[in-house]
Order: sequence, then structure tokens, then C-alpha cells
Amino acid sequence: MLESVRTLLGSVLGMAHARLELVGAELQQELSRLVALLVGSLAALFFAGLGVAFVAATVMIAAWDSHRLAAAISLAIVFLAAGAALGWRVQSRLGASTRMFDASLRELEQDRAALAASAGELVPVARTFERGIALGQWVAGALMLVQLVRRVFRGRGR
Repeated sequence: MLESVRTLLGSVLGMAHARLELVGAELQQELSRLVALLVGSLAALFFAGLGVAFVAATVMIAAWDSHRLAAAISLAIVFLAAGAALGWRVQSRLGASTRMFDASLRELEQDRAALAASAGELVPVARTFERGIALGQWVAGALMLVQLVRRVFRGRGR
């Protein structure tokens, strides 16, 4: 009986160890993905900003004498449209991202179901332990009562 409990406890600890390793691996993977995304985004923003500044300067220099106002308005509209399109794309990517630790949560759910199924097998063992504990409590109570009676009678004899 005790051996089956030890086996179950070993299985539970083994599953917990494997799940913690999976969580650690997922956390490392998410962290490296986030760092790569951040570095790539910053580099893209830097070079895009330089490119936009040079294009805007070139257009303004080319249209300086004849259509200064039209060139400035056109550039403003292009920049606003590009900003709106990029903002929409980032928003859609954020909404489509997967839940963090999704694989770990699925594995833990499967483990919980498996343990619930195997817990039905341990009900008789648990009842036996409960009966043993109850018997131990009765024995301890009886021993305490015997000690109390001894002390009372020792005090009277003096």
C-alpha cells in the first residue's frame, strides 16, 4: 500500500519536474523572440526614419521654387497614411499572438485529468489510511487518559 503511494508521489514529482522544464524552455523562447523583435523593430524604425527624412528633404528641395505647399501637404498625407497602416498592422499582430505558456497549460491540464483518473484507484488506500489515523487518535487519547488517571491516583496516595 505504501509502495503505491510512493510510486504515485514519484510520478507526480516527475511530471512536475518535466512541466517546470517546459515552462522554462517556453519562457526562454518567448524572451529571445521578444528581444529579437525589439532589436529588429528599433533598427527598422531608425533606418526608415532616415529614409523618410531624406526623401522628404529631396522632394522639398525639388519643389522649392514652384510647388512648396503642395509638396509639404503631399508628404504629410503620405506620412500619416504610412503611420496609420503600420499602426493597424502592429495592432493586428498583437491580437493574433498566441497565449504565453500555452503548451505548458495544455500539458498540465492533461496531467490533472490523468491524476484525477488514477485518484479513483487510490480511494480504498486513502480510506485505509484514514481508518489508521482515526485508530491512532483513539489510542493516543486512551494513553493520555491513562496517564491522567495515574497522576490523579498518585496525588491521593501521598
